[in-house]
Amino acid sequence: MQKLIVGIVIGAVVGILFGASVVAPRLIPNELEAGPQRTLDSETVDDTVIPPEGNIVETVPVTELSNTAAPSGDDGGGLNWELASAFPSDMPLFGDLPRRLEKQIETLSGGASTVRFHEPDTLAPASELMEAVRSGAVDVAYTAPVLSVDQIPALGLFGGAPFGPTPTELLAWLYAGGGMEELNSIYHNRDLHALPCGLLGAASAGWSNKKITSPEDFAGLRMRIDGPGAAIVSKLGAEPVTMLPGRVAQALKDGEIDAAELSLPSVDLGFELHRVADYYYFPGWHHRSTLLVLMMRLETWQSLTANHQGYLEIACGDNTRQGLADGEATQLDALKRITSAGVDVLRLPDNVLKSLAHAWRVTAQEYSREDEEFAQTWRSLYTFQRDFGIWYDLNQL
Repeated sequence: MQKLIVGIVIGAVVGILFGASVVAPRLIPNELEAGPQRTLDSETVDDTVIPPEGNIVETVPVTELSNTAAPSGDDGGGLNWELASAFPSDMPLFGDLPRRLEKQIETLSGGASTVRFHEPDTLAPASELMEAVRSGAVDVAYTAPVLSVDQIPALGLFGGAPFGPTPTELLAWLYAGGGMEELNSIYHNRDLHALPCGLLGAASAGWSNKKITSPEDFAGLRMRIDGPGAAIVSKLGAEPVTMLPGRVAQALKDGEIDAAELSLPSVDLGFELHRVADYYYFPGWHHRSTLLVLMMRLETWQSLTANHQGYLEIACGDNTRQGLADGEATQLDALKRITSAGVDVLRLPDNVLKSLAHAWRVTAQEYSREDEEFAQTWRSLYTFQRDFGIWYDLNQL
């Protein structure tokens, strides 16, 4: 069962194929960015990819909460919450962080509060955590916004946007660039509240049994991929395939698929794709960072004392720092094991990255025309990345 859950999570959290060299590649060169052009010359900034103001709908603050079960309230003493995790405890990185959060909350509260971790599917189906929390069936959940991208496309922009923000950019946007307001707007409009509570760096771009040297190599490529990545590679002629990650290794071995996206190297190892795939590509252009959150009912959050809100924010902030540190520090060992199995670890050619970037711009515009909430969030992220990029590029060695 845990293999299955891991599969569901990885498939949603990560998305697509191919990417970079082992030697810690830098960000994609500016001319290849699918995000904003990074230049001081305003005449060259391509604002056509930003949803026009007319597409944006002003978000009205929530004034009424749904009449659902009462939350596990705050009586001024301690909290006694049951936490439903989207990630099993034995999953590298993703499973470590909610267990760490459990200990941190107990420590910070002096033992007065407990938030007890539960494996996926024990309190509620892992695929239905948002509704389980909203209805009051589950006190709190540890999950990733991108897991709800099929129902709420805008949540995919919080760590799951192709050519999206790096962890540094994502934190800056969240805490100083309006990103938290966008995140709160999405969750509050659904009677929920989410605290950023973990952060991981870029995933790999994926595995393949066919070498990719040009955009034309995607034509007819049968590729296990989900989310926006599926729409992007299909524009290059690939054939997206929906498949649980637990089946990917056998499907690659049998020739049922040619390629597959999953996660970071340390997570991918668990699926043993290094035994059945010839090439492992970078950079993870489709998934530059992964945000994890502690999700609860909005009414629950509002009922907490300032002290309780404070130590939850502190514990989650510490979890964010630790997740980023652990995620970056453990990938080289995983890559050594992958290369020792004979897998070629490669960087996608620049012409491929440029084509994928163009396909993402088209896809983002399509989403923006169809979904006003996505358009508003995308405009906020896009403009922040454009401005942040000027500072970032000036400071690079």
